[in-house]
Amino acid sequence: MAAARIAAVFFVMLIPAAGAQQSSPIQITVQAVDPTGMAIPSAHVRVDPSPGAMKSDVTTDGRGEAVLELPAGSYTLWIDAPGFERWSRRIEVRGAESQTLRAKLEVGQVSGPPLVAWQPEIPLESPQPIFLALQPAGTLSPLLSSRAKKRQ
Repeated sequence: MAAARIAAVFFVMLIPAAGAQQSSPIQITVQAVDPTGMAIPSAHVRVDPSPGAMKSDVTTDGRGEAVLELPAGSYTLWIDAPGFERWSRRIEVRGAESQTLRAKLEVGQVSGPPLVAWQPEIPLESPQPIFLALQPAGTLSPLLSSRAKKRQ
């Protein structure tokens, strides 16, 4: 009888442990790409509803990937990136194995300042003078290359 009680207590102790393993977070790798399949770095990835203490607000790396750790459940995944339309999908997280989700973002309207502002350096003073061949008006003739001159 005492052995049966010990076995029952041991069995009851195992049940919560088994339940805890099922609710442990599952690694979800989100890969944000453009319509051509190129990675979108620095895209903002958000999960709704936020899974409690888990990190649910991340940014993609240089390969366009972000890793989320989510417990089993149903979530809405949002991805925002400058120059692209907002992407969202309802996802179901199940099982215990890591999963990868590839999100293809469509090109959208660009608003605000340009994403990359670049101006070439133009020297104020040219290091060498520029000479232009000037001809009197009325006697303009096309400047011919050496090949064109040989053909004439």
